[in-house]
Amino acid sequence: MFTQHDRSMTSRLAALVLLSGTLSLMSTPVAQAQATGTTDVDIILDPLCILFHFSEVDLTLSASTISDLLTDATLTSGSTANGVEHFQADEGTVAVTAASSGSDLDATIGSSPGDLAAGLSLSAVDLNLLNCWAVRCIASATSNTYDIEIQRGDGVAAPANVTLTEPTNSDTILITDTGIRGPGVGAFTAEATPLTNPVPGLVNADVGDCQMTLDFSDADTGGTYSSAAGTDFTITLTHN
Repeated sequence: MFTQHDRSMTSRLAALVLLSGTLSLMSTPVAQAQATGTTDVDIILDPLCILFHFSEVDLTLSASTISDLLTDATLTSGSTANGVEHFQADEGTVAVTAASSGSDLDATIGSSPGDLAAGLSLSAVDLNLLNCWAVRCIASATSNTYDIEIQRGDGVAAPANVTLTEPTNSDTILITDTGIRGPGVGAFTAEATPLTNPVPGLVNADVGDCQMTLDFSDADTGGTYSSAAGTDFTITLTHN
């Protein structure tokens, strides 16, 4: 028969054996379960075109710009005083000849025709707006081109002259025609005529220019000329 002391020893021995077995079990490497799966990813891009444009253009025609437009090519600017431009003829280019008609100033001053009178048409002055539109575009399943065009007004009604008015004396400047061209240089495509370009993708945008033909015949007042409608020309982008 075990005594109390013997039972206590037996219990301790059993505990040590159990602890030893646990440590042995924990020290044994456990095999890990592993599974491999593969996934196919499809990215679907809808055909897309984005048009960038200015909602408003404020253009200041300085006195020197207008003077350059109105003066003979053989004349040079001398000085400006009290808002008045003074011009003198380049040395060696002045030749006074008989006038071909009473109103023909070009024939009497200057060795070559200039813009002092009949040589300039203020009713048709072309103004080029550079880098005023841009397009990012990716192709559709059926076409890899886009069309872009410009016209006066809202782009819905047939093109008509747009009147820009200076409020003080109701003087006007007319937009009588527009044109558009794509990246690079070259001729402008006629108003309301689509200009077709290959799609440029999303990274590098196509950047282009617009042209307005202006009639200054009734512009006799300095100031801000603007239209009542506020829609002076419309650029239309079509994804083919």
